[in-house]
Amino acid sequence: MSFRCSSNSCSNTGTSRCNGCQDVLYCSKECQKAHWKTHKQTCSSSQKYNCIVIRANPNSTTPILKNITSISKQLEPFHLQSYGNEGAEIRELKQRLGWKTAEEIGKFYTHIGDDYWYYYVYGSID
Repeated sequence: MSFRCSSNSCSNTGTSRCNGCQDVLYCSKECQKAHWKTHKQTCSSSQKYNCIVIRANPNSTTPILKNITSISKQLEPFHLQSYGNEGAEIRELKQRLGWKTAEEIGKFYTHIGDDYWYYYVYGSID
């Protein structure tokens, strides 16, 4: 199966993926450059991340806490478009990550004695 180049003015087959998001195909660097003004609005590499997905790796035989490289491979920057609305964040995580369920499983607080600034921790029980 072949897919058309993502540049609006091109009908060639796309053979190279966007280096940033890997979601769109281009037939050449020229087409990628021509399409960037449009694509950067949705490309995950051009958006600031406001969320980190921590991937569990239960099959790993390397002790996680003793190998910083294995920890960093489990962290995936993620941009939530619904940032700031807990219910919408949960719906978006379920939809984009393919989770059947999602719920708040905790919070991280950033300042000692301050319970105003915090980060939600969501999880899936699938």
